[in-house]
Amino acid sequence: MPYTVYIVHCADNTYYTGITTNLTRRLQEHNGHTLGARYTKTRQPVQVVYQEVQSDRSSAQKREAEIKRLSRQEKIDLVQEVSGLSLASQLFIGRCPSDPMTKSRQGKHDKKIVQKMNGNP
Repeated sequence: MPYTVYIVHCADNTYYTGITTNLTRRLQEHNGHTLGARYTKTRQPVQVVYQEVQSDRSSAQKREAEIKRLSRQEKIDLVQEVSGLSLASQLFIGRCPSDPMTKSRQGKHDKKIVQKMNGNP
């Protein structure tokens, strides 16, 4: 059975790495109030910024351990290398400015990213 290794970006600008057989379900669990990882419960919402498929649980756990050993910057570089997008671009994919939930999901870090993308320090 294939497993997905994933990295989520948390609302407090941290990263969480995990494995699952169903990424959609797991993301809903992370953003819900039950079954999500203890780490992400207080850091919602989370958004998937990286994923890769492994053929079995063992290889997924090995890859998860490799990613968890990476520094923060190495994780950011991995996300950007695979996606071809900056992390800032990835965080805003799927966000609609007219959606009232968008504003409530944007933290201080997100606002700083927008300012930098608009050329403001």
